[in-house]
Amino acid sequence: MSVALKLENINKHYTHHVLSDVNYTFSQTGLYAIYGISGSGKSTLLNLIAGFDTPDSGRIHSSYHGLEYVMQEHMLLTNITVRENLYLKLNLTNKKVSEYDSLILDTCKKLSIEQLIDKKVSVLSGGEKQRVSLARALLNVPDVILLDEPTASIDHDLKSDLLKLLLQLSKEKLIIVTTHDPLVKEYADITLYLERGHLHE
Repeated sequence: MSVALKLENINKHYTHHVLSDVNYTFSQTGLYAIYGISGSGKSTLLNLIAGFDTPDSGRIHSSYHGLEYVMQEHMLLTNITVRENLYLKLNLTNKKVSEYDSLILDTCKKLSIEQLIDKKVSVLSGGEKQRVSLARALLNVPDVILLDEPTASIDHDLKSDLLKLLLQLSKEKLIIVTTHDPLVKEYADITLYLERGHLHE
């Protein structure tokens, strides 16, 4: 197995131990679903992997190029269009401005949202916003994508479509999803559980 990410004896404490000696190795590709009750540390674990926070002890070893984190709150600017939101993301990359429109179109076609490019985010459904957030992440061509509760605000049919898409993307990327949703495990390559601070299959 080619390794993209290795968690080694990860501990994180706030008012109590959130993560306790977490050890796990993620391969370079695949769709991983992490289940746990609210407050179990799922978001904390993603924040550590993303580098937004640091463990109290332990190490995170990585061998990937580029990571994107799609949070539960979509973080899109709602008063501008999808295209303009994606422009803002591309401004943070080393892509040529002359390539922006073609990159946006190609990425949106992959996610079947090309018809939304010139719509304001404020008129989009929850599922459409989730796909736009994913498109924004894909523009950076990451090896790893983290998603926090991606199916939380969308209906059942759209959940299935999104999960099929994530499964397809996971053939070439490592995708880690935190969730409460029982549907996700039907699509995941590997299902993990975070209980009492410990991560296990």
